[in-house]
Amino acid sequence: CWPMSSVFLPMSSVFLPMSSTFRPMSSVFLPVSSTFRPMSSVFLPMSSTFRPMSSFFTHVLHLSTHVLCFFTHVLHFSTHILCFFTHVLHLLTHVLCFFTHVLHLLTHVLHLLTHVICFLTHVLHLLTHVLHLLTHVICFLTHVIYLLFQAFDLLIQLFIHALHHLLLHVFHLLTHTLHYLLTHVLHLLIYLFLLFYNPRKLSGFFLYLSYLFFCILFALSYNGFQLFCILFALSYNGFQFIYFVSMSGSQFIHFLFP
Repeated sequence: CWPMSSVFLPMSSVFLPMSSTFRPMSSVFLPVSSTFRPMSSVFLPMSSTFRPMSSFFTHVLHLSTHVLCFFTHVLHFSTHILCFFTHVLHLLTHVLCFFTHVLHLLTHVLHLLTHVICFLTHVLHLLTHVLHLLTHVICFLTHVIYLLFQAFDLLIQLFIHALHHLLLHVFHLLTHTLHYLLTHVLHLLIYLFLLFYNPRKLSGFFLYLSYLFFCILFALSYNGFQLFCILFALSYNGFQFIYFVSMSGSQFIHFLFP
């Protein structure tokens, strides 16, 4: 029995401290509410279980919204950058358009300048033609004036030469004629006077008459030769005049048709 008492004693120790045992059991079973509260949150309301799940999803969604917001901000910033670059490109296009307008204006100005230069070259070309025509007219007038002066000079020379020869030969002829006539007539008068005072000189008188007749014939022949010289001089001057006219005409034709 001793051992039973030793057994039951411990039993009493088992059953007596049952409160202490149940206290922990109560602490086990009573706080089962706390255990069942999560279970109830899973099985009965499921709100406490789904609340953390929903919070997870909400956190995920919130994070995803933040990520999306970040990406939207990035896209918005990139759109601002693209807008800035488009504005820059638009400004560059305006600048290029301005420069193209300036270049177009410069091309119009250069085209106008080329037209002005072309007009001035045409005017200068026309002036050169006018000056060339004036030089031809002046050259023609100088040739005409030169030919007229040459003709006038030749006519004066011909007139002076002809007058010189004519007067020289006429006066020479007259002086010779008068000389022969006066000397021989004077001799004839002297011999007639001697004949009346000395009739024996009649043979000498006839001899003197024959000599006088020979002298008169010689004087006439000499005067005829002088007349022939005068006619030859006039014909020579006329030939010179015809030669001058022909040469002047040939020079004039050569000037007109070079």
